[in-house]
Amino acid sequence: MKFLVLGATGRTGVHFVKRALDQGHQVTALIRRADANVDPRAHINQWHCH
Repeated sequence: MKFLVLGATGRTGVHFVKRALDQGHQVTALIRRADANVDPRAHINQWHCH
């Protein structure tokens, strides 16, 4: 299954991303900061807010 996770660096998002990846799912994490700490197995898209 494929997931797009908004809030992947938040308290709940971090656990969701890890669990989904551990179960073999594909995860895309939408983040605001380039230095955000996200599981390296996830595909990361940075969202630029102005």
